Amino acid sequence: MVESVLNNIRNSVTSVRKLRVKTGLLTVACALQLASGSHASADEMPVPVVTRLVKNLSVLESEWMESVRKRDAAALEKVLADDFEMRTAAAPGMPTARSEWIAQSMKQAPFASRTEQMAVHDFGNLAVASFIWKLDAPKSSGFARQLFVVDTWEQVDGNWRVKVRYIGPVATANTPIPGAATGAIIKKKY
Repeated sequence: MVESVLNNIRNSVTSVRKLRVKTGLLTVACALQLASGSHASADEMPVPVVTRLVKNLSVLESEWMESVRKRDAAALEKVLADDFEMRTAAAPGMPTARSEWIAQSMKQAPFASRTEQMAVHDFGNLAVASFIWKLDAPKSSGFARQLFVVDTWEQVDGNWRVKVRYIGPVATANTPIPGAATGAIIKKKY
């Protein structure tokens, strides 16, 4: 009986050692795979790394939204470039000039909002930020509750100012877009 117990202990220790070796090898394999930028399958969603510029522009976008919510025209003057304009999907040929944009923003109800899924393309002193803008506006306001936004920012003397905003309501998932990947994940190296 003692011999049987000792054999069970030896088998358990051997199993634990094998498990540790397998775990170690799996950890090394995962680290190598992550370092190479490849993913195990096309079904996996890559986890983007938040760059410093994404973080900085996320903060600037949030401050901009907060300035509108608080109706702080002085803060808006600082974030908008002198030649700022907004173009909407509903009327792409009729841009809204800076002064009109500020006037309209000061008239609208102060509701909360947030950004999601921000991506930034860095072009030196220019950066293009795209994101989903979710509005906590009441349905009676008539505003779309989810908008796709593309903001072009310019850095002058160390300060970022937005030059152009392109904006439109988020379409349904089954709305086909020419040239867009359908269901495929575009793999980027971060």
